[in-house]
Amino acid sequence: SDLAPFESTADGFDLDAVEALHCGSDPTVEDMVGQTCDGSWALTDLTDQQFFNFGDIKPGDFGKNVISFHLDDNDGWVCLVPHDLVDAENTHVDPEPEAGDLTDGQPNPAQQGGELSGEIKALAWNDNDSDGYFEPNLGETLLYSGTFFNLFGTNLAIADSGTGSPLSATTTKWIGLTWCAGSITYDNTWGLVSCDGSSITNQVQTDSVTASLSAYTEQARNNSAFRCENVDLNQPL
Repeated sequence: SDLAPFESTADGFDLDAVEALHCGSDPTVEDMVGQTCDGSWALTDLTDQQFFNFGDIKPGDFGKNVISFHLDDNDGWVCLVPHDLVDAENTHVDPEPEAGDLTDGQPNPAQQGGELSGEIKALAWNDNDSDGYFEPNLGETLLYSGTFFNLFGTNLAIADSGTGSPLSATTTKWIGLTWCAGSITYDNTWGLVSCDGSSITNQVQTDSVTASLSAYTEQARNNSAFRCENVDLNQPL
């Protein structure tokens, strides 16, 4: 900027980097180095969209997504329901048993499946301004913190009778979701999130994990006691 209009004591800064937080449909935009982001789409009814889809994850890798919820006409209760978790060992390479991975059945046949799901940590929060940052200083509240796949078997209440008011048909609700291959920490005031992959061992080599996340809603009118914990996708509506 031209210095002339400013006082001699005015503060300034040098801008040396810009980050795109929300990747779109452009396949050249990268969410992680060497991998294109395909976790964003326009407003639509969910079918087989993928929130995260990475062919290779290394210790310390991380990513995030912002999910928006929209109801057309009636106010409703909203839940996220994780299901169909598949933890695969795939091949069993030399570094894995050396690190204590006995999934090949010897000498502990009871140990089955891969270990990757236990190493992926996550934060989920009410992202009131949809910017992809967790900001408790601005009133944003945490929904979940811990091992990402420990969510399975626990429905995440976005809006139910336990959290308070239903989602209004005229209001958009945003949920931020950050994952980390390793240990994830955050500041309780400013929400600064960091990812440390040093805790991951060679047990997860060649492992893979897949899972589904479904959005579920019920009309709020005449249904004041609805709780997400009671939702079972295997039961007929």
